[in-house]
Amino acid sequence: EFRYCPVEGSVGHRNWSYPDMNLKKTLALGGAVLALGFGGMAIACATAKAALQVILDENLVENSAKQGKKLLEILKDKCEKKSFIKEVRGRGLFIAIETNDRLKTTMVNGNDLAYILMEKERILAKATHDTCLRIAPVLGLTDAEVDKAGMKIARGVNHLANLNRDRKKDLGY
Repeated sequence: EFRYCPVEGSVGHRNWSYPDMNLKKTLALGGAVLALGFGGMAIACATAKAALQVILDENLVENSAKQGKKLLEILKDKCEKKSFIKEVRGRGLFIAIETNDRLKTTMVNGNDLAYILMEKERILAKATHDTCLRIAPVLGLTDAEVDKAGMKIARGVNHLANLNRDRKKDLGY
């Protein structure tokens, strides 16, 4: 049964190796020359090449930068004011919302936000280290989709605020 195609990529630069030594010595000293890899996976290579061509043809890098900036502005405006949110940060459409676990009054974390977004807003995101929610949507988002996602995530953060309030109340804070 065929399940996946392994693909390997390597980046090298002549200045990373020792220019006055031969290949064998360079490899022995940990130089940046790759001599090994997957062999004979023509389908995997064709798939990787096609994926890279789509990224170039559809200007996905530029779109990610543009839409990420817009989504980041929306989320910073709507979310960073909450006391339990430490920071909203990102690069392109790879965005993180970090909860402030240093405050004794913070009773929620990134896992809670991931669960709320999944259950209430139908957005899949992943929490890391319990405190940080990672958002990594498709790179081809439109303006309308960014607006909708920003609104849904902001609503999720408002639900998180209610959960934080309820937990503090239950614990007598």
